[in-house]
Amino acid sequence: MFPMEDASLSVINRQRRTVHSSVPEDALKKAQSLFVQECIKAYSSDWYVVNYKYDEYSGDFRMLPCKSFRPEKVPSHIFETDEDFDKDEDASSLCSQKGGVIRQGWLYKANVNSTITVTMKVFKRRYFYLTQLPDGSYILNSYKDEKISKESKGCIFLDSCIDVVQCPKMRRNAFELKMLDKYSHYLAAETESEMGDWLATLRKVIQTNTEGLGPEKKDAAEFMPEDDSGSHGKMENILESLGRSLHPELMKYGRETEQLSKLSRSEGRQNLFSFDPEVQRLDFSGLEVDIQPFEERGRPRFLLNCHTLTFNLLAQLNDSSKDPPSNVEPFFLSLALFDLKNCCKISADFHVDLNSGPVREMLRDSSDQQLGNSPINSPSLHGMAESSLRYIKQGVFSVTNPHPEIFLVARVEKVLQGSIAHSVEPYVKNSDPAKTAQKVHKLAKVVCSRLGRYRMPFAWAVR
Repeated sequence: MFPMEDASLSVINRQRRTVHSSVPEDALKKAQSLFVQECIKAYSSDWYVVNYKYDEYSGDFRMLPCKSFRPEKVPSHIFETDEDFDKDEDASSLCSQKGGVIRQGWLYKANVNSTITVTMKVFKRRYFYLTQLPDGSYILNSYKDEKISKESKGCIFLDSCIDVVQCPKMRRNAFELKMLDKYSHYLAAETESEMGDWLATLRKVIQTNTEGLGPEKKDAAEFMPEDDSGSHGKMENILESLGRSLHPELMKYGRETEQLSKLSRSEGRQNLFSFDPEVQRLDFSGLEVDIQPFEERGRPRFLLNCHTLTFNLLAQLNDSSKDPPSNVEPFFLSLALFDLKNCCKISADFHVDLNSGPVREMLRDSSDQQLGNSPINSPSLHGMAESSLRYIKQGVFSVTNPHPEIFLVARVEKVLQGSIAHSVEPYVKNSDPAKTAQKVHKLAKVVCSRLGRYRMPFAWAVR
């Protein structure tokens, strides 16, 4: 039912921003949850794309590559009841004509009564309307300006026009209308392109008049019935009678007549499918969505480097005088990006530990000390020691849609101690800093030994 070579499979390798993958090599084997396994596959496996060779033939019939369908425009019909009788007399007479205004524009007309040499001075600028009268004839009216006034400056009936030719010797972009009574009208256009358009239109009108007045056309119209089916039946009878005849000229004439009748019947017919509004629809964007594989776009990134976090209460916690003073209690810093325009958080929390060595000792329990003393439990990650990744101070943030209302928010937390007013009082009170620092440090040791795993908010900053 389907071609064997239609579907083909291609692989798109996953691109990583890091040197090594952030997913461990044995993570898929160690994962027990099915959800975790699928997440690992989604972030580490390559893309498999199924391509269809004949995909362009599987959509709507109007989208086929070999189908150049163009809906035909239905001509508008103007009836007498639809006319506006409040218009001017000449305007209503022109608008109510059979074909309406076919062409209009500025032309230069020569006021001559013979075929004498015409100079550029005798040409007057007039606005011409080429219209079709109710009886099917064509007329070329000239006016002083674009407005159709009651007073026409002249008219040319094109029924007696037999040819239109160019007259470059008389004037630039000039042409001549030759009449039956050996009289000519000389006109000139402003540009060469306008002259070409007028010549094409006038020649088409002359050809229509010639075909309408030809004796062959009249004889064919007399013998052509109104009903198309009757004409087809009579043509079949003629062909049958000619088929029984042995005269080759009659057979040739019959075939030519049949072909001409077929062309006449198909002339001016409208395509019924073009009246369907769905067929006239040319926008196919909503029919089927073109799904592309996921592709990570390049986004602006910036590197954040955290150095120190100090408050006004500092003390020398180590016996060595070489170490600089540090905070008297541990603080925990986390940074994230927030979009104020959309009221949302656009990045993950970046946790930074900027505490000094003596302050970190206040939070360590016996299990951490045993883990840190054993050299077996400190593996390396691609040649990098795990201890170097424990206290990271640099982070990379990326923003998809940067704008001025994106802020970096820093939140500072401390060990749970009680009310916030009691916790911040030593930092805002004007007293002896050295005595206050020693007092806060002793209290922090007791609190860290009991509630070292619990946190409370202390301060925040925005930039």
